Amino acid sequence: MSYGIARDVTTSASPDQVFAVLTDATREADWNDLVTRAHKSFGNGGEGTVFRVRHRLGGRDHPVEMTLQQAHLPWVSLAGMSDALDVTETFTIRPAPGRGTVVSISVVYAYRGWLNSVQRLLERRLECAWDGSAARLRKLLDDSGTAPGIPSPM
Repeated sequence: MSYGIARDVTTSASPDQVFAVLTDATREADWNDLVTRAHKSFGNGGEGTVFRVRHRLGGRDHPVEMTLQQAHLPWVSLAGMSDALDVTETFTIRPAPGRGTVVSISVVYAYRGWLNSVQRLLERRLECAWDGSAARLRKLLDDSGTAPGIPSPM
């Protein structure tokens, strides 16, 4: 069984700043309420880079090996799997009317094993978590002009 989430985030950050944050999955724990840890395990940061990400679902941490599958503006896509969970995250980055950037987030979770038995509970938790995650991402991006490690607009 699978479940999808969609959110839009509007930020004052430039598309390049948004791209820098979203292609570095080690930063995902900074804004994603469902990610407890993340580190790069292989690659140079471009397409094909593999990240070890711990997703918190059903009261347990699930280590998910996420691969950066697409990293060309306006798209960023990561996909991964674990023993009980597949995750696909897709971000579409586009200029906002006037100034700033709109990030469209699409996440699909596919459950296996015992997670199927608690799918309805997980759906409510995912909805709430992604509301919080979208707000945290917006704040991180809005603050990106002063945050270390994120390029400022030229």
